[in-house]
Amino acid sequence: MQFRIDDGSGLRVADAKFLGESKFEWDLFDGYDAIRILTYSAGISAIVRLLDKHDFSNFECVFGSEKTLHSIKDIIAFQQIAVSDSRAAIQGLKDERHIYILSKIRKGQAHFRVLQKGIAHSKIYLLENTATGDTRVIIGSANLSESAFSGRQLETLVKFDNESDAWLHYSRMYDDIRNNASEEIELPDERIIKADIEITEAPILNPSDHSTLVIDSSTSPHPLADT
Repeated sequence: MQFRIDDGSGLRVADAKFLGESKFEWDLFDGYDAIRILTYSAGISAIVRLLDKHDFSNFECVFGSEKTLHSIKDIIAFQQIAVSDSRAAIQGLKDERHIYILSKIRKGQAHFRVLQKGIAHSKIYLLENTATGDTRVIIGSANLSESAFSGRQLETLVKFDNESDAWLHYSRMYDDIRNNASEEIELPDERIIKADIEITEAPILNPSDHSTLVIDSSTSPHPLADT
């Protein structure tokens, strides 16, 4: 993947003014209904937490490298099937958290992409309140994971609230990477089956939605359980 020299990607230095500092709390994400995320890697628990505890009707996440996906690869691989009208199931999902994320994909509330040609190591969180027009840009070292946000490891975040220049700059950087990222990963045919499956096998899905069903593990933990 080739980046233009003035597109906001590559190694960048942002001029900023220090105004203060505070301990990270998850309410940093409160008050917004749309979020776009660029992260090098991510944890399932952190994704579920953002989708479950915050009012995001539009959640998009781009992963900066396919090598870091691990079990998230299943979610991206099944993404196209989850939004289709076919009755299908996937074999071997890890637990209910995967099912929960796929249910959000099915409703059009979540979408995932991965950069397969090249690597993006930046971490960018673009939050927007589409009703009020308020924006928040968060950049720094923290990937989208419970480990990064828990305080167990040293991380730094910088935020810009309602700063149009920062919003335009980092939106452009995000969009350029997003447009070079894929929304599909191949999934072996043997892991997908077409079948009539009782909805009780996937209790986290909406019982009124019979178009896409997913097989769950019988020993799966609560969808919000940490790993």
